[in-house]
Amino acid sequence: MGNQSIIYGYIETLSCDYDYNSKVLQEYNFDEVYPFSDIFSYTQFEGYRASIISIGGSYKSLHEDWGEWQMKFEKLLGMLKASTAKIQLEDELCGFKFGYAYVNQHGTTIWSRWKTDQSNKEYEEIKIDLNPI
Repeated sequence: MGNQSIIYGYIETLSCDYDYNSKVLQEYNFDEVYPFSDIFSYTQFEGYRASIISIGGSYKSLHEDWGEWQMKFEKLLGMLKASTAKIQLEDELCGFKFGYAYVNQHGTTIWSRWKTDQSNKEYEEIKIDLNPI
């Protein structure tokens, strides 16, 4: 018996990039079941300045494979035309919650990443290159 892990968040995109991002999501090689299944929802709704790719899913003990999930998420993020992203992981058994915030550096493949924990303590900024090549 495992414990439930819930992951949720969003990726902010420009409305004009809807067709491109939809194609990336449709063609991405998601895992069939675990750990990086397709938990992304993207509809053509032109909100104020942005369109949002919603993220939401429930897994068994995702914290055990968090490194793999995060690596695959960052690979996908690097393929999308996006400006910001936020993800949160809650785990019922371990009682922890943490999240990551990503900000794109002016349309490049360089992103800044911050980690926060349940006390909303912000950890240092890390610059990562999410070039999909």
